[in-house]
Amino acid sequence: MDFKVILSPASIESLASITAWIAKDNASAAECIGNELLDRIEMLQKFPQAGSIYSGNKKWRKLVSNPYVIVYRVKPGQQTVEVLAFRHSAREGYTG
Repeated sequence: MDFKVILSPASIESLASITAWIAKDNASAAECIGNELLDRIEMLQKFPQAGSIYSGNKKWRKLVSNPYVIVYRVKPGQQTVEVLAFRHSAREGYTG
């Protein structure tokens, strides 16, 4: 059975921030990158453990989509994956 992928309010905000920053220079690139990140998390439906353990918190995982990192946590009992944040890899780590 597939897991349900849920975007937290913070992850929606971080994705919006990333795309707004890119859109200042190139609106079509911002849309493309935003869609690529959303497409990337779709794989978590079938493979929730695909990412590696996040060093900032052992209960979280990260999925890399260069140059971005998608921080998430798996809730096996609920069959859900909660996306916590989208971060640029050059920025400071996510602490929740």
